[in-house]
Amino acid sequence: ATSHFSKIGFHCPRFANPADYFLKEFYVPFKKDGKDVAKLEALVKGYEDNMLLTVEKENEAIRYEEVSSDALSTYEKVSLFKELWLLVVR
Repeated sequence: ATSHFSKIGFHCPRFANPADYFLKEFYVPFKKDGKDVAKLEALVKGYEDNMLLTVEKENEAIRYEEVSSDALSTYEKVSLFKELWLLVVR
């Protein structure tokens, strides 16, 4: 995360906790001013420039085959009480 945000101009200080720093840095109040809008636009542009193609490729790679109704009928049907019992045991 730190390398991605550094590429788009949000550099995390060396000894700072990245999660805390980014939460503080990316907080945008309900009433936005020009600085907040510019920050949001930089984040969106950084995502589109650096991450969008990667995310789209990953989404294409993760395609699950559709399950037919015939395949579903081969599974054992479980009663409501057994479902509740399994949930309680977990």
